[in-house]
Amino acid sequence: MHFEPGSGLNALFIVFAAVFLLDGIKHVGASIALKAYTPGVITATLLEIPYGIYTFIAS
Repeated sequence: MHFEPGSGLNALFIVFAAVFLLDGIKHVGASIALKAYTPGVITATLLEIPYGIYTFIAS
């Protein structure tokens, strides 16, 4: 699907990507703070954070 710049769908997509990225950062931060494995840290490291960064670079 292609979003036109300035459309409402594009802005909504960016918001969802930001939430996705922040959730990944939260999982990694919790693991660092607790100095232990926390659920979701592998998914956050391999999927959420790279995809969130890619989304912001590409948009």
